Amino acid sequence: MRKIIAEESQSDLKMKDIYFSHLECIQKKNIYDLGKMDLSVNYQIEIKGFNDEPNTREIIIAVVINENKEKIAVKVVANGIFELNNTTLSEEEKITIFKYNAVAIMFPFIRSQVSVVTTQPGLMPILLQPINVVKLWEKSEN
Repeated sequence: MRKIIAEESQSDLKMKDIYFSHLECIQKKNIYDLGKMDLSVNYQIEIKGFNDEPNTREIIIAVVINENKEKIAVKVVANGIFELNNTTLSEEEKITIFKYNAVAIMFPFIRSQVSVVTTQPGLMPILLQPINVVKLWEKSEN
């Protein structure tokens, strides 16, 4: 087994901060219809420049979850600030790293937050499935 020094394997992409700018969970109870929920999950992703810093971006991911009988609605918006320390990359290569890697890094935090918000008395916890970031971007660009 080869020994790897941690500094040698660190990513050029660093998450400087992550926070949730919006958390909302609306629940409507109908005592005659408490069964299984039919959920739809939608994602919106935006990449913004950050304070004129060429290697820093803000990634904004909104997750909107609705139930077809309007039993529950959840909206979570996560904002991640990322810095890329490799200055030899082209702008296109940088954007690719931000698009795929930053979203993949943020998603476990979002999954956890949705679970925390929906794990309350009288609610059935919502556990988001892992996503394929490449397919997510392909669908958003079409």
